[in-house]
Amino acid sequence: MTRQRTPRHGGVTEVTLGNLAIALSVVAMLAVGPRTLGPEAFAGFALAWTATTLFGYGLAMPTEQLVARRVSAGLAAHTRVPIIRLAVLGVVATVAALVWTGWSATAGTYTHTGFAVASGIFGWTVASAVRGHVAGSGHLGTYATLFGVEALLRLALVAAAVATPSAASWLMACAVGIPILLAGAIGVMANRRRPTATLSQTPNMDVRGEQLSFVLVALCYQLCLNGAPLVLDWRVGGSAPATVGAFVVASSYFRLASVITGGFTTPALVSLSRSWASGQLDEFSRDLRQAVRAVTVLATVASGLAMACAPLALPLFYGRNPDVSLGIAAALAMSTVAATASAVAGTGLIAAGRAPWAALCWALGAICMVALVSFDDGIGVATAVGLLAGPGLVLIALLSVLSLAIRTREQTPQTS
Repeated sequence: MTRQRTPRHGGVTEVTLGNLAIALSVVAMLAVGPRTLGPEAFAGFALAWTATTLFGYGLAMPTEQLVARRVSAGLAAHTRVPIIRLAVLGVVATVAALVWTGWSATAGTYTHTGFAVASGIFGWTVASAVRGHVAGSGHLGTYATLFGVEALLRLALVAAAVATPSAASWLMACAVGIPILLAGAIGVMANRRRPTATLSQTPNMDVRGEQLSFVLVALCYQLCLNGAPLVLDWRVGGSAPATVGAFVVASSYFRLASVITGGFTTPALVSLSRSWASGQLDEFSRDLRQAVRAVTVLATVASGLAMACAPLALPLFYGRNPDVSLGIAAALAMSTVAATASAVAGTGLIAAGRAPWAALCWALGAICMVALVSFDDGIGVATAVGLLAGPGLVLIALLSVLSLAIRTREQTPQTS
């Protein structure tokens, strides 16, 4: 029997710091965008970033996690097919994005929307495969460093855009995806000389269902967090593109608290999977409650600070008052808390071998959010309700299914 390596101590801190560096670079990019591009062109730029983020965190990141788990278990041979699938999806997403940029009035306000989205998708595809191998090999310091490299490259491009206004439009487009791609290329070189562990006996594994469930969970999570701007673009982008851009800024600002999620989900998945497999249901329930409670408290504090600082921070961030109502701001803040808590709770359901159920719960929440926001003719009550109802429904559904799964396991005779 082959023992699996456990994550290195301190890995959570390192990876969290790397994620914070990425968040800071994005804040700088979105803060500089309205000033260098103007509010009209920034609307298209903001949508390009949103589309890239949906692909990155909705499709590429779950594949990265799957690759990391296979490599850490000595099953690197089983990472090729998920990476190929991601590459195919990247091509499809790029074509769809290019078609979308030609159709969307808001996307058309920015000349380089197509390039920004295409380079972002390509960069995410390369980087996720590389980072998955680096993390799975146990080199979490290098893994976090790749995040830092991406952040520094993005900040450099943003600074160059400020320094050279004549080239700002092109440099800002490069800031979307080129840093991800270059950091991935550096990761390839850093990981080339590292041996990959293999098992002497490779089990017959089918990862298709698992990969699909992970992708659906991540994609619907991102839809709950970042899908509303795309719906609003469809509804009012042609008549009020600057309004969409302002909402993207407000949404990005209040979603910063979700950065802390990454520091909880991977450690929780490891510990909860071990407890469930060994039948330690009391430990499973205790660890799950502690993880959900901790991430909820931290997200609440972060979102509360964001609300308190919003009257000063948002005008600084956007260059002027984005004119987002207090109700929308509160809905964005509270929905961020609900989404982070749901992300950790969903990890428990995945650890319990119910990944398809987790995907279903997230799909219901995403559909609810999109449906409610699409009823709004602007950014009003329906949007606020939709922002809250989506992740709120997910959290209720996940906890209900988890409770049922635990009771079912308790009533099932255990075999040694």
